[in-house]
Amino acid sequence: MFSRYRKDTEPEEIVDSTSEEIFSDPEDLITAQPEIVEVVEKISVILSPYFIVLVGLLLYKENVYIANSLILIGILSLLKISWGDIIGFFEGLKNFLGRAPDDTID
Repeated sequence: MFSRYRKDTEPEEIVDSTSEEIFSDPEDLITAQPEIVEVVEKISVILSPYFIVLVGLLLYKENVYIANSLILIGILSLLKISWGDIIGFFEGLKNFLGRAPDDTID
């Protein structure tokens, strides 16, 4: 009942045809790597701001200053706001409010 049946034939060798196609020509492997790098780069651009915000939220009890800075950096990167945009905003605000008049008399 629990005995094993004896196989008379050899097991067939399983060959993955896709691995043979990929590694048959080294030039194909070189052209495939930039595509993989581009995909990984796109994924990391999407996920890294969320990861930064998540780490900031987890560190909030231990160190509020580091947590707030990480959360701020994560939110700014999610909104695609660069340091140049922030500096431009403050310069525009400074120009809108105007400068103090000079006290010198000509």
